[in-house]
Amino acid sequence: MRSFLFSFLLAFCSLTYLNAQDISNSIATQIKLIPCEDRKVLLRFFKRLFYHGDFSYTLLGQKPMGSIDYNLNLLAFPQFYKEPQKHLFLMALDEKGWEMWEKYKDLFPLKNYSFIKEKHDNFFGFLLINKEKTFAVIKDNLPVFQELIGEKISAREIFTMLCNGSFGYYHSSTSSLVTYYKALGLLYGYGKENVKAFVKREELIQMLKSFPIEIKSLPSKIINCLEMEDSLKTFEIVPVPSATEMTSLAPELQNLLDKTCLIKGTRKNNPFLPIKRSLFWGSEECSQTEAMIEDYDKLNETILRIYESDNFLETILEMLTS
Repeated sequence: MRSFLFSFLLAFCSLTYLNAQDISNSIATQIKLIPCEDRKVLLRFFKRLFYHGDFSYTLLGQKPMGSIDYNLNLLAFPQFYKEPQKHLFLMALDEKGWEMWEKYKDLFPLKNYSFIKEKHDNFFGFLLINKEKTFAVIKDNLPVFQELIGEKISAREIFTMLCNGSFGYYHSSTSSLVTYYKALGLLYGYGKENVKAFVKREELIQMLKSFPIEIKSLPSKIINCLEMEDSLKTFEIVPVPSATEMTSLAPELQNLLDKTCLIKGTRKNNPFLPIKRSLFWGSEECSQTEAMIEDYDKLNETILRIYESDNFLETILEMLTS
């Protein structure tokens, strides 16, 4: 009996290894079908994507979903884009890279991921969706997503909408960006505590904006938040606070801003690590934040090894199609 079981396990392991080898050989074969110049465009496109933490962490199973966004409305804010001209140039390159991917994507059918392009007004970007993890997030937080959609539909239907590129604030039936931010923060894996803090921040900002007040009389942190929100045209339908409520809004928002910030997503400052850490709003002292950053940093060596690999394109496409 033991001999039979050992033989079975040996055969199973051999088949698994051979299957992995077949996939690798298949990807390499498919890549060779692409003309050299087109292959270079694809290589550079995926290298730019992998450079972004959201993409690489999602591909490595750390995040449910990641995005690489280009928003013309944010070019004026250095905390998002320190070199606006450079980002305009990268936008053009990534548009070309996406067109090349569209041309050859049928050679590399995706199973466990969905890779789509979103475009709306002054914004476009790419979404990489880990199907298993993303569906779990939607299922566990279904009321939030149903509120955004405005329908009591199933988690599977909402998941399908997301993977088809037909799910977003501009597709929703709600006028509230707060609900959208909550859903998006959960999908990006920022942690419920950080999402809660960000949502509270948005609610306070929208209430302040609805009240007639001299902006210059507010603390500088609050002024910066309000100016950024105005530039993004994030208008909300919110109840107008009373004068009594108003007196507590600014101090409450100031207190929240003192406890939270834009978090870089790493404890290490390695100049040789070819990755742009995604920024997200939250508390650096939150246990969820600390655990998330620790997990991100554990992937440093893997990211570096993949990025500098001679077979980078083959490796990425194997991961996407596995």
